[in-house]
Amino acid sequence: MDVMMKLKCQSGQSNNGELQLKKPALLATLSKSFNFCQNHVLKFDSIKTNIVDWYDASSWSVYLNFITSNKDEWLELDLIKNNNKVVRGHAAFDKLTSGSLQAILELKKGDRIYINHPRGSGMLHGEHYTMFSGHNR
Repeated sequence: MDVMMKLKCQSGQSNNGELQLKKPALLATLSKSFNFCQNHVLKFDSIKTNIVDWYDASSWSVYLNFITSNKDEWLELDLIKNNNKVVRGHAAFDKLTSGSLQAILELKKGDRIYINHPRGSGMLHGEHYTMFSGHNR
């Protein structure tokens, strides 16, 4: 089945009057610092952009940018799809270091993606410095 048939798209008018489809996109941030326990799932609490139903897309670019808080400890974050690790991001053993994850994923309706911390402890800086975004390609 054609991918566009699967998408629930909103429409808008361009300058020349042609009908355009908006592609799904998401931007979410972390408003407060977050303390991890081992295998804790990160939940972003501030949705900045949510265009269309982003989980219904078939090919996605996914980005996670994060900053450690003011503790000297390692921070590793895994991007998980349907309980399988896709990629791992890392921030060095130092205060306020940064790390990132990037991936292009095939997603189907019902797929679950999330961020997991595999170590015993860790802390992410909030105040919207830590963010998760994705868009349909």
